[in-house]
Amino acid sequence: MQYKVLVFWTLMGWAGAAFAAAAGEPGEFGFGVSVDGSGFFLNPTVTRVTVNKVLPSSPAADAGLRVGDELVEVDGRAIAGTKAKDLQPLFAKAAGETLRLTIKRMDGEITPVALVAVAKHE
Repeated sequence: MQYKVLVFWTLMGWAGAAFAAAAGEPGEFGFGVSVDGSGFFLNPTVTRVTVNKVLPSSPAADAGLRVGDELVEVDGRAIAGTKAKDLQPLFAKAAGETLRLTIKRMDGEITPVALVAVAKHE
């Protein structure tokens, strides 16, 4: 079974599923994604993650992340083929910690980006 899920991660700057940072104050990055996956809906195998929102003046915007970018790796781990629950902790960063992504632009260019989490705004 294949499906598409729209995910809003509070960790990334807006409402939805929240991931607790390992240490310190939870951080946010200011972007949202849509997730394509297959398999059991509670822990699907991720096939693709695409940026669908970038908040202005956010770490994501400052790093040059754009709507339409596909996330290929997070902290050196391939996203496609990974279980969703195995990816969630990789996005959990405390304020001041760095999230390293490899992205694929809509034109096919593959580039690394680094985002430093900022304190979560309530």
